[in-house]
Amino acid sequence: MPRLTTSLRRTGRLEHALRAVIALDGTTAEQPCSLPELLRRSPGPRKFLSTILGSLCQGGVVGSTRGSHGGYWLARPLAEISVLDVVRAVGPPGADPIHPDDPDEALRLMWASVDDRLGELLAAMSLADLAATSTLR
Repeated sequence: MPRLTTSLRRTGRLEHALRAVIALDGTTAEQPCSLPELLRRSPGPRKFLSTILGSLCQGGVVGSTRGSHGGYWLARPLAEISVLDVVRAVGPPGADPIHPDDPDEALRLMWASVDDRLGELLAAMSLADLAATSTLR
């Protein structure tokens, strides 16, 4: 896993992922949300959202099923999904990690500490918390 401080960026991909997960609140495997319905709840380009949903499925945040009654649902309740879960699922692949052989140990340790704190903050923030205090719904 790349270090958060080198891979975390406020991107359209991450923002759409957060919005899509929040829009799926209340869905289940028995009552999934179709892609057209999800696009109504969380507007954006269809192909872009499909790609994001694929990453969320691979990351274990969202489940999916194909077919005429298929769609997407949350793999667990919104309150149990952290912002960090979504970041890890859709984060940019191949981000440069902090170089372990950096000759300046003080800088390396400082960035490692920042990264640890950022991870703790994002892990502590559930999407239910985010949804309750934002206009994402």
